[in-house]
Amino acid sequence: MKKVKELNPFKIDGPVTIDVGPFVFSIEANSHPIWNEFISLYSDFNISSPNSFVDFPVSIEHSDSLLRRVFRRQSNFKMDNFAPFIPMPFYHAYPMLEWGMNWSISSYAHSYLIIHAAVITKNDRTIILPAPPGSGKSTLTALLVYSGWRLLSDELALINVNTK
Repeated sequence: MKKVKELNPFKIDGPVTIDVGPFVFSIEANSHPIWNEFISLYSDFNISSPNSFVDFPVSIEHSDSLLRRVFRRQSNFKMDNFAPFIPMPFYHAYPMLEWGMNWSISSYAHSYLIIHAAVITKNDRTIILPAPPGSGKSTLTALLVYSGWRLLSDELALINVNTK
């Protein structure tokens, strides 16, 4: 199976379908910087067949306005052609993709218990760090990752309530 790290950001033409945990995303973006970031952060994830079932078809698109294409470029996140957020400056395009992917899961993955938490792992042990925004969860997580823990998520913990 092909890995994300095998993609060439300059040759991506159309959506990339990727397995992300229990979900399959079809991601479309027409910007090399977005794909560079994506390849860097998702390098070891598997690319699915273009014919795979897709849970979340998402895209980052440039603003439709001619003025916004020339002055103060903006990007829109869309999930299944629905834009849940206001447009943001172009330099926020990749974070917007990440936020949108998290939004898609938290808005539609109702078969899981979803907790706002960081999830880290080391030596076959996993720790879920639930905390409200602004409490220092991300800072603690960054320190633990710097100390050898592996980051699984800094936003959401998905718990399958049907398993033990």
